[in-house]
Amino acid sequence: MLGRKIVLGAALALLAAGASPAAAQGFCDGPVGSGLCGAGIGGGLGAALGGRKGAQTGAILGGVIGLSSGLQQQQQYRQPVYAAPPPPRPTYRRAYVPAPPPAPAYDAQLVYSIQSGLLQLGYNPGPADGDYGPATASAIQQYESDNGLLVTGQATPQLYQHMQQYLN
Repeated sequence: MLGRKIVLGAALALLAAGASPAAAQGFCDGPVGSGLCGAGIGGGLGAALGGRKGAQTGAILGGVIGLSSGLQQQQQYRQPVYAAPPPPRPTYRRAYVPAPPPAPAYDAQLVYSIQSGLLQLGYNPGPADGDYGPATASAIQQYESDNGLLVTGQATPQLYQHMQQYLN
């Protein structure tokens, strides 16, 4: 008989809290909701077991128990939440473009001698000023080509020695 009264009281408490157990569960979330649901369930059980006086006592005890249960649940769910670090940013690499080779550093006296020799041999290296420029490079290439040498356009001591045999 007592078991039937407990089941009946619990069913009445759930109906008082909401239309369905799912609705009662949403209503009972959090410490305040748990306290209210506990009071409803305790009051229903108390009314089923002991009438009006039992309903008051059951509601008070159920409310206190429900409130403390809700506080414990709230503490359990307050675990720190760590967000995953953001994904690394993509890196873009520039296409490798090699730097042009540095212009060769020439001895101004050697360049002047080669320019003078080219002028004497009928080539146009521009003014004989000791500055290696495009006109000097072009005249050297023409001389190398005309004499069966490797065409580089470079003012080298070997080139000057080759030119000496035609200048004397």
